[in-house]
Amino acid sequence: SFLAADTLHFVQYYNSKNSIMFDDLRRNFVMNPQNGLVIKPFRKAHLNRKNDDELVRLTQYLLAIAELEDLSQLDHVKWESFIEKNSKRQRHG
Repeated sequence: SFLAADTLHFVQYYNSKNSIMFDDLRRNFVMNPQNGLVIKPFRKAHLNRKNDDELVRLTQYLLAIAELEDLSQLDHVKWESFIEKNSKRQRHG
């Protein structure tokens, strides 16, 4: 199938060391739990749009880990504390 051929093409570029999956359902990472990062679900958009900053904070995390050689060693469950530690390191040089 096209999808299988397409996937094989990208295997040479993407692996557990350089890839992360985001979803609000942990079960979607069952095959690669170390590469899954559970985010809060976006519900009731008409009420929560102004207060939902999950993706903004996630951007900070991605920028903080972008230069790492191996993402598979990270504990993505603690991604928010990683942001805090990283920002403190940057402020204190």
